[in-house]
Amino acid sequence: MPQSYIVPGGRFSETYYWDSYFTMLGLAESGREDLLKCMADNFAWMIEIYGHIPNGNRTYYLSRSQPPVFALMVELFEEDGVRGARRYLDHLQMEYSFWMDGAESLVPNQAYRHVV
Repeated sequence: MPQSYIVPGGRFSETYYWDSYFTMLGLAESGREDLLKCMADNFAWMIEIYGHIPNGNRTYYLSRSQPPVFALMVELFEEDGVRGARRYLDHLQMEYSFWMDGAESLVPNQAYRHVV
């Protein structure tokens, strides 16, 4: 990924999608807007490259994701006074489209493309 990021620690050497949101909550509380921006930029980059945010930042995670929390990440910018959250609007729309693709054809108890 092009920017700095934080891993969960221990045996993990990669970042994970929704784990990162909870890390970002702590960063926001600690006033680390610099790392908030880096991490949001990384997830926006993944949306540009892969069309979605994979479960983690290793190639074997490309076929799966986690519950979509990118909008919650971007919301942290507004809460902590970091301007420019609007620059992620295209990425937010791309993530929404990824998750909603095929929704109109779903019937009860059936999955189309994405299962969480």
